[in-house]
Amino acid sequence: MRLLVPKKRRDVTCPADLLTRMGSDGLLVWTEYPRLARAFFAELPAYQELTSHPPSLQLLPWHEEVTDSPVTIRLSFGKTEAKEVLVDVVDTGLTAESNGKKAVATVLKGSTAWLIASHEAMSVPWKAGRITEVAQALKAARDAADQPGNGRQEGRHGPRHS
Repeated sequence: MRLLVPKKRRDVTCPADLLTRMGSDGLLVWTEYPRLARAFFAELPAYQELTSHPPSLQLLPWHEEVTDSPVTIRLSFGKTEAKEVLVDVVDTGLTAESNGKKAVATVLKGSTAWLIASHEAMSVPWKAGRITEVAQALKAARDAADQPGNGRQEGRHGPRHS
């Protein structure tokens, strides 16, 4: 997961640059992961020099956690392409690059997705069948990503479970 800004912002190479160059309206950060983004900014030394308040959160139009912070984290509802500053999952960086973004910081290293199914769901034959299909498709995609010559590091997806 990375902190992304427009490539045209040559003056921004790290989060501290964002914080020292934000306008009088503060900094608005869009993400699908607001609590992780909030924790990331709250732990930055440059942020801590500005305020002792955690960043404000705007999760829904009717749910806000407003503080006296110069940074507001807003839920993006999946629409991140046109946003100025965002925290998003980045694998190869090709999508970010094609949307005119560059990464200036790592927010979370080594995040891993897990498929979890309840015992109850697995006891229903048709549900178990669908869950197994999804698991097999995910495993095939992971195995293909680990093949030499695909531009990714081999074995980077952690332990294998069948």
